Amino acid sequence: MEGRVMTTKLPGYGKIYALGHRSLKHLFDTPVVIQEKVDGCFAESVVVHLSDGTKKTIKELVDTKFDGYVRCFDFDTNSYVDGRVLDHFTYPASHKAMVQVEIIGRNETSRCGFRCTEDHEIYTKECGWRNAVDLTCEDHVQTLDERLDYIQLQMILGGILGDASFSRGKTGNPRFTTGHSVKKGEYSQLIRQLLGGLYKTTDIRRGGFPGSGEIERVQSKSTYMFTEMYESFYKGRKSIPEKYLMQHLDPIALAFWYMDDGSCSFSKKQRPRPTFNTQCFTENDHKILQTILATKFGIIANIIGTGKGRILTISADSAEKFFHIIAPYVTTDMKYKLPLNLRLLPCVLQDYKPIINTKYIWQPIKSVKKTTSVKQYDIETEFGNYLVGSLGTLVHNSQFTFGVIDGRLHCRSRGGELDLDSPQALFKPAVETVKHLFLEGKLFPDWVYRGEAICKPKHNTLAYDRAPEAGFILFDIKMENIYADAKALPQLADALGLECVPVLFEGMVSNQEELHALLDTVSMLGGQKIEGFVVKNYHQSIRDEEDNEVVLKGKYVSERFKEVHNKGSGNKGPKTHKPSVIEKIGLRYKTEARWDKAIQHLKERGEYTQSPKDIPALMKEVNADILAECGDELKELLWKESWGKISKIVTEGLPRWYKEKLMSEQFEPETSALEETEKKS
Repeated sequence: MEGRVMTTKLPGYGKIYALGHRSLKHLFDTPVVIQEKVDGCFAESVVVHLSDGTKKTIKELVDTKFDGYVRCFDFDTNSYVDGRVLDHFTYPASHKAMVQVEIIGRNETSRCGFRCTEDHEIYTKECGWRNAVDLTCEDHVQTLDERLDYIQLQMILGGILGDASFSRGKTGNPRFTTGHSVKKGEYSQLIRQLLGGLYKTTDIRRGGFPGSGEIERVQSKSTYMFTEMYESFYKGRKSIPEKYLMQHLDPIALAFWYMDDGSCSFSKKQRPRPTFNTQCFTENDHKILQTILATKFGIIANIIGTGKGRILTISADSAEKFFHIIAPYVTTDMKYKLPLNLRLLPCVLQDYKPIINTKYIWQPIKSVKKTTSVKQYDIETEFGNYLVGSLGTLVHNSQFTFGVIDGRLHCRSRGGELDLDSPQALFKPAVETVKHLFLEGKLFPDWVYRGEAICKPKHNTLAYDRAPEAGFILFDIKMENIYADAKALPQLADALGLECVPVLFEGMVSNQEELHALLDTVSMLGGQKIEGFVVKNYHQSIRDEEDNEVVLKGKYVSERFKEVHNKGSGNKGPKTHKPSVIEKIGLRYKTEARWDKAIQHLKERGEYTQSPKDIPALMKEVNADILAECGDELKELLWKESWGKISKIVTEGLPRWYKEKLMSEQFEPETSALEETEKKS
């Protein structure tokens, strides 16, 4: 299948298709139709939630052309799902005005928020989808509520009973830290594995006392998921929370507590005696632990006083029971703490991968303030929405779909079915228009109509002069099994009294210059030149996952919107920048010859697809090539601190260059195998 097909469902209609991961191959082989692209965005530091539980900035996703999966929300099943990223967009600071949205966090000290364009839609409890600029302190936004996986909770609980600790991060949320001898590498690896997407970093430190050797310290990210445990254990100092432990402590936590802070000694009769080094706890804490061990596990523990405090020792009669309870969860490098007869048991957690439990909750808005505009980024996903910020706030774009099914009118956004009596503010004018068309009998049964909802001119320095009277602009009509072509669409739209996206060009495209010239066209809404265009080739098609035929199409966004260019926007122009030594080195290796070499390597390995999907592999190949040829030279220049910047510099512009290269190849005559051989020789 050429490319990836994004689906947007309308009940009773099957699917409406738009091509994602667009392959330029064959797009211009036959006559095409080019229409204006009418279209918020986020600041580069805003994080997006990935399907594996990790987070990356939206800038990183756009810059690397990330085509993996992010967390989305499926309104049909009312649940969080994984959705693939289909497209990427970037605009200059002058593109649109921005606001800072602050959300009240899950505890008093946490700070949560993000910067986005005024027109970006946020999902609220009170009004559904709502423009960010229209949010008030009375609104509650849908956020992702995550809970620790059961095994994760037990591992962290056991660690906190031992030498691990919590501390507050910059966001006000707790982070988990634990340290062990570098000789206990398997145990540290299991902790990293069980932290999953919550894992942040590992560092090696010198031990705190003579002869202790090096310590491997594992640290998690700060997260509200630790808050309940943190507040239970820390009441000015670390103490034992009886109610919390009675509810949560189980054999897995007991095992991690023992691996972290336990030891095994032998009596005069060579009977093993497990001991916990609990000197940091008070006498009352020890009595609580005694009670919990006896009540939950039937294990008798004794409190022994030492010169440095008290320790907890499991009685000889309970030792065998204790060891059998924890043995299945002990790692190989901690088996020495077990009796000989249990040391060959495998660790059942070795291959375990945590699964975060998710649901959604409503968090109140704290404030929405206008802020300085910065470079802006956006992505398109197959569910039309994604999660941003530390709280996982649900956001999406403004596509509007409607049609008549079994005599009933249905209107839908990418977020789900719209309430015809009280639609979200963004879609209200569009829904009112469609309701009138339905009552007048102008909508054909089983036809699917699609448009872009625009209820008012954009809030930005390049604002449109007007908004469409209908509240949306029509860009597609599917008539049962076929799409309305470039000639039929305006006629059908006119019959409905609607505006549709104009045709900028129809026919064969001879070269790239013809395409670039179209970008100087003034938008149909006035006030600025078009942001880009959509190319549709009705003579070429692909097959979707259900073997339906789909029109081949692709988007092209103006490079103009990736530069600060408007003198009237108040920009004083770029500051004079003197390249650093690192930048100079990066620019030395940044050559198209090296990029072409990367293409050749992909061809030789049979990995070349001649589509934008090559971009991540090309960027990786360029960096690998430089590392192989120039690694020693780069290491001399503070290698570890500098390579991250250099790797970005040498591939900067490669995605754009490669797309241009693919496009230019559409207008070049094909080279025969003989000519290719002669060219190489």
